[in-house]
Amino acid sequence: MTDAERAYCDTATRSSTTRLGFALLLKTYQRLGYFVTSEQVPNAIAEHVASSMGEPYDRENLRQYDVSQARRKHLSAVREFLAVKPFGDDGKELMRQTFAEAALTKEDVIDIINIGIETLVRHRYELPAFDTLLREARVSRIATNQALHRQIHDALGDEGRAFLDNLFVVGDDPRRVSLWNDIKQDAAKPTIDGMRELVERYDRLTELACYADLLKIMPVIKIKQWALEGNSLDAASMMDMVAAKRYAVALSLIRQRLAIVTDDLCNLFCRQMKRALHSAEEALEKYLADNQEKTDEILRRFAMLETLLNSSQSADEQLKGVRQAVTARPDLCEFSRLHAEYGGKNEFRFVWQFFKPRRAAMLRILSKLKLESTSQDASFERSLAFMLENSHRQSEWLTLRDKGKIALTADDLGWISEKWWKLVTGEIKRDTVPTRINRRQFEACVCSQMVRELKSGDLCVIGSDAYSDHRNELVPMAECERTRADYGEKVGLPVESAAFIEHVRTLLTEAAQQADKTYQENAYFKIINGRPKLGRQQKKRDSARLQRDG
Repeated sequence: MTDAERAYCDTATRSSTTRLGFALLLKTYQRLGYFVTSEQVPNAIAEHVASSMGEPYDRENLRQYDVSQARRKHLSAVREFLAVKPFGDDGKELMRQTFAEAALTKEDVIDIINIGIETLVRHRYELPAFDTLLREARVSRIATNQALHRQIHDALGDEGRAFLDNLFVVGDDPRRVSLWNDIKQDAAKPTIDGMRELVERYDRLTELACYADLLKIMPVIKIKQWALEGNSLDAASMMDMVAAKRYAVALSLIRQRLAIVTDDLCNLFCRQMKRALHSAEEALEKYLADNQEKTDEILRRFAMLETLLNSSQSADEQLKGVRQAVTARPDLCEFSRLHAEYGGKNEFRFVWQFFKPRRAAMLRILSKLKLESTSQDASFERSLAFMLENSHRQSEWLTLRDKGKIALTADDLGWISEKWWKLVTGEIKRDTVPTRINRRQFEACVCSQMVRELKSGDLCVIGSDAYSDHRNELVPMAECERTRADYGEKVGLPVESAAFIEHVRTLLTEAAQQADKTYQENAYFKIINGRPKLGRQQKKRDSARLQRDG
């Protein structure tokens, strides 16, 4: 116990028995958040508190204290000392409000209870009995789920409800199964051979997901829980379910299954493009190895030209020798021209030959997916739309301002890398404004860039989970403003900009000062040529006992 706690204990009590009982009330409440009787305190803890206070430990005297009037008075004294409030009507209202908010984002009752306990403690309320917490948490979860179910039920309308109810009817299917059974089936493996079945399943689920937009305002944790529940139920069990819940569960499972197929198509696309790029890199290595003799011959001839130009021969004889050295091997001239135009180590020169066998499958996937840029720069999104619109064309070159619905400008090609620029536009210099693009190379370039856009999150796929819009996971600004002060109080951070900046500066300054004080004691820290270096920590040697047992 602290000196302040001892002093307050001496003031609030008169005898040694009540003094020990008061101390047990105080310390157990500080630990538990609610009051317990001395019989509920283990002997070891009670004896430790008695020993630290220098009081005799008598369990019988403590039992009498538990039923005494003094204990009831001491409850108020402890609350006053710790600045806590009894769990009354205000506490119940706060608990229920907290449970209702937590039930929107949590499904497990224990998680809801923990949030409620944390809120009550932060607002300095005495905790109620656990049965009270458990009962109210379950009631809040049920009420929240039912409210969400009713919201979906009302938004569907009669037509939507009839559409979903039809999923559980066998109908004329010769297999004697319902559409619900087909929805629950696992999709084909995401391979080129199984792509046709994947695309067909994507189309079927897209048709069934016509009402899935109603789930946009639903908490993600609820959708996952409903989908998990729906996956374990057959059509008959679904029909036995309350109608409002049935519709929420059905939409959630359709959304989840559609997201899985969408992710499979995206993964298949990325995997196939990576294989094409890898094959292009291997083709480049083979190309360089096969043409090593030409490279050596060019270097030899260049050295010969230097010797010729430094000789004492006349200018006419030197010119004749230069012309003979250059024109004697036309294949070297062509090799040098390609090397200069496209770059020697440019693997993108070989992408098309490996992309071509996959082209139909890749473009079919892209035509199905609903893609959207997550940044203000939509140049790649427009380039992708332009490519898909002209994918049926047979001409080698496409003009940027074509007769189609979508036209490109030079600014829309700013995302193309230097290695691709010459292949796509036919222009060597970047500052030259292109008016046309090579259709084949543009398709390969867009598809390879597509992989990077998806992985970086600059492009999202509507209806996907792995490639969804990360902005949807951010807390809305209105909610940030509403909960900012509460969050700052929880984590102990100032929420005003000036105070937050000053707080961070103080933390950094203290950390820097601490580092300055202790860096000389760090055996692994050294300054080499004016630059700080951290050496590797040496592996600890095994103890003699461990070596002996090993």
